[in-house]
Formats: sequence, C-alpha cells, structure tokens
Amino acid sequence: NDFNWVVKPNVIRLNQALIDHIYQYLRPKRKARSLSELISEVCSQGYQAFTNQALFQALHQDGRFHMQGQIATSAEISVKRRRKSRTT
Repeated sequence: NDFNWVVKPNVIRLNQALIDHIYQYLRPKRKARSLSELISEVCSQGYQAFTNQALFQALHQDGRFHMQGQIATSAEISVKRRRKSRTT
C-alpha cells in the first residue's frame, strides 16, 4: 500500500465469483437486464477493476446466460431457462 487510506476501497475484480453473483441475481428474475443495470447492482459496493466490455465477454462465454444483442451497451442479459424433461 503506497497510500494511507482513511477507508480502503473494495476492489471488485472480474472472476468466477462475480459471474456467479450475477447469475444468482438474475436467476429468479424473468425480465432481461441491461449490462449497466448489472454493473450498478454488483459494483455499487466498490471499485470496478474491469471494463464493461470485458464483463460482457465473460458473460457471453459463460453458458448460463442468454444475450439479446451483440453490443455491450445495448445488450439485454438473462439466465437461460432449463427445460424440465418429461419422462413417461
């Protein structure tokens, strides 16, 4: 630490724990959310140490999320719904 912080900031990094947190946030909701809504939800408690584009790419690569749109600023993100298999 090169700086004498009065209150040390919480640094939020792009890792699996953050992706899991976003999944848990979106899972009970049916409506897709914008990337800016997700960022304000998960990064309101600290300093965001990644770009919006990096988060968009990480969510896009994770198989649990459905992306409506290819541009980070306008994409709507939701959780893929699992279909219950019917056994007869």
